[in-house]
Amino acid sequence: MITFTISLLFWYLFPIIALFGAQFIVTFFQLKRKFNLKAPDIATFFLIFGFHQLSLEVLGTTLLAYYFMSIILLAIGLAFVHAYFFDEINYQRFFKMYWRMVFLFTLFIYILLIIVSLIGLII
Repeated sequence: MITFTISLLFWYLFPIIALFGAQFIVTFFQLKRKFNLKAPDIATFFLIFGFHQLSLEVLGTTLLAYYFMSIILLAIGLAFVHAYFFDEINYQRFFKMYWRMVFLFTLFIYILLIIVSLIGLII
């Protein structure tokens, strides 16, 4: 049974905090102009850390090994798609698309973990 704590509330709000913090970092250091980085590119690291902490708190174990296996499979699949549709792999386009897809995947898994923990709170 999961009990509601202040730290659990913090991890529920962490994706919003991470996105605003990443946006602040991007604008303060002018990373968009210098390196063409956006807030999701920076927020991915924070979300991976938050995913680890939330899975420890909700499930009692970390899911990082499964997460890293999933994003490796995502990279392999994306490489096949690039090779099939473009007949080559443009590494700059590949890595940018891959990292943004990792962000979306991480956000989706994070929200899914929040929903699972909320269901655990109700039941």
